[in-house]
This record gives sequence, C-alpha cells and structure tokens, in this order.
Amino acid sequence: MTQDDGGSAVTNDEHSPATKFDGLVFARTTWRLRVLDAVGLLVGVASVSPLVAIYFSVQVTLSGWWLFLLMSLSFSILLLAQRARRLSVVVGADGIQLDGYGTHVFYRHAEIAGVELQPRGVDLRLHGGEIIKLVLPVEGVRRVPLSLPHRLYWRIMDARVASQETSVDGEATATQLARRGRSARAWLDFLRREGAGAEEGFRTAPASREALLATLENPAARAVDRFAAAVSLAKDLTPAESPRVRVAIEACADAKVASRLRIAVEPPSDEALEEALLEAEADDSPQPGPQRAS
Repeated sequence: MTQDDGGSAVTNDEHSPATKFDGLVFARTTWRLRVLDAVGLLVGVASVSPLVAIYFSVQVTLSGWWLFLLMSLSFSILLLAQRARRLSVVVGADGIQLDGYGTHVFYRHAEIAGVELQPRGVDLRLHGGEIIKLVLPVEGVRRVPLSLPHRLYWRIMDARVASQETSVDGEATATQLARRGRSARAWLDFLRREGAGAEEGFRTAPASREALLATLENPAARAVDRFAAAVSLAKDLTPAESPRVRVAIEACADAKVASRLRIAVEPPSDEALEEALLEAEADDSPQPGPQRAS
C-alpha cells in the first residue's frame, strides 16, 4: 500500500498498489455532515477559550480558575471527538476501504454507481441511491491540502476504469477450483495438486499457471476464487510469478482479502490456511450492501 503524499494525481492500473488518503470525514447524509461541521466549529472556538479563561482568572477573581478548568475540559472533549471522526480512505483495484474510529466499511467498485467531485470532498453514489460523503472537516481545511479531494477523486476514477477493463473471463477456472462438497482439508490438497499440474480425472485437465495468475490478479473475481488460485500457485512459485502475486496482493484495498491472500501464499500452518479458506468462502456468500470489516 502507498500513502498519498500530496503530489499530483497519477494514472493507476489494476495492478497499482492500494493508495491511502488521510484527513477526511465520513458521512452518509447531509444532516450528519452538518453536525460534524458544527463540532468542527466548536473545536475552533474552544481552542481559544483557555486564553480567555486565563485572562478572566487574572483580571477578575479566583473563580476564573474554575472557568479555565471547565473550558480546558470542554476543549479536550471536543478535540477527542474531532480526532475520532477522522477517516482513512484506501483505494485499491478491488474497491474502497473506509477505516476510522467505529467505521470499518468496504465498498466494491461494482457497488458504486457513480463518483462526484464536490468542493470539499467526494461523493460515492451507491446502487440503490445511498450517497457516501467523504469530505474535508471544517477545521481540517487549514491542515489538509485543498487538493486532496481532487487526488482522491482521480485515484478512484482510475481504479474504477481499470477494474472495468480487467478481464473477467475466469468462470472456467473458478469452476475448476470450486469446493464441490470436499472437506476443507481435501479442498486444500486438491488446490495444491491443481497448481502442481496433477490431473484429477480422465476428462479434467488442470488449470494452467497463467489462468491461476489471471484469477488471482482479477479484482472483480470472488475473494474465495482468488484465494483458491493463490493456494494453487503458492507451492511452486517461479521468480517470474512471485512479483505478480505480490503486486496483486498490494493492490487490494480490502484488508481482509489482502491478509488472507498473504496467508495463502505463506501459510503459517495448514490449520490457519483452512480457517482463512473457509472464512473467504463464507464472506462470498450472497449478501446485499457494503462488506463490513471485522
């Protein structure tokens, strides 16, 4: 993953590392955004209140010290609230991850109907009409470059275009790697044999290494299919294949998918590999809405 460094937007393809943007605020509705703006303004007012309190404590009476303590406490609470609502936005080949205090949400590119650049941020319009607002906080305008929304917008657009151009003709490979009623251990053994080129039956030829790599690299493929392809490839990775696998993992915005792919390539144990495989299969069960990160 790369950190946005404040430079100009650059063109990224489906194999570019995921990019992280910090300093934004996340809101699902306009009225919630107004509440966040109000908190931001209060932080600005509270930031000068201790100075006012000190003045009164010196010029008026000793009771001014109580005012000083009260103002300082209020400022601390508002400052913590302001920090807690900050968000990290990770844009990758597979989608957009939102990470913050109490917020861990992943949106696949296919879930996003449109992206709109706004004066203070970017709006994500989901299929179904919901709008996700990623904006600069009121007090953040002074600290975060105003070009951040533009860089975020173009990074998202580049990733979306690349994901649409990626070949999704991997249905045959996905079918070949499917579980088909096997136990978890039998499934893993089958995937390893598949990657080694062993034939499972008289009429079934193993998937080619290139087909497995294409499935792993395809951000539009199901997570369980990408995981299965990674398991098949892991044992006999060649020097030419290793960089492609690494880049495919680094391009993931979904932290869970990236973590499981790393386990598939370098499993700490067969038990951990089985658990990750079953979790990927469970997460790919049909479910509406954004994917919540654990």
